[in-house]
Amino acid sequence: MTVTALNLPTGYPTGLYDRDTDKRETSAISSDEVLSEEKQIRKELKYETPYGVVKVEFQGYMPTWIFEVVQEVLSLLWLPKDWYSYGSNKVSFDIAKNVIQFLPSILLDQLPKPLVGPTSEGGIQIEWHNNGIDLESEFVINDKISVLHVENEIYTEWVQDIFSLPDEEDRLNEIMKRLENVSS
Repeated sequence: MTVTALNLPTGYPTGLYDRDTDKRETSAISSDEVLSEEKQIRKELKYETPYGVVKVEFQGYMPTWIFEVVQEVLSLLWLPKDWYSYGSNKVSFDIAKNVIQFLPSILLDQLPKPLVGPTSEGGIQIEWHNNGIDLESEFVINDKISVLHVENEIYTEWVQDIFSLPDEEDRLNEIMKRLENVSS
C-alpha cells in the first residue's frame, strides 16, 4: 500500500512526498480489482484533506476495515489546534502518512479493526483490545512509535523507529498474531 499526496498548497514543507509521483500516469480504479483467489485487491482512493487531495493506492491483501481506518486517520487532519481545549496540537500530516504507510507491516488475516484517535501532542494512537491483550501504538514526531502492550497483567512499553527496526517489528507482529480473531 502506498500513499501519495497530490495538489498540496504552495508553501507546504518540501520533502513530504516524491514530486515525481505526480508526473506518472495513473488510472483511477473505481472498484475493487481482484488480483488472485486470496482476497488480494488493487484499489485507488482519493481523500480530501486540509492540505489538498491525498491519493492512497492499496494493493495486496487488505482486511475489510483498512479503508475505514485510513479514512479515520485522514479525518483527524481536520481537527483544529486546541481541539480539546487544553492546548492540543493539530494532528501532523506527516504522522498521518506514517500511520498509513505502517499499517501494511502489521496486517494479518483475522486482526480486528483498531480504534483510531488523536493525541494532544499532534500524534495518532491506534489501539487493539482483543483476546485479553491490549496494544496501544502512539505515532509521534521523528518517525517514532511508542508502544504499550498489556497481556496477563504484565505491562511492557517501548519506543521504536517506525520503519527501521526489524527486531522490534518482529516483536510487534508476534503480539499482533495473538490479537487475531481465531475461531476454535
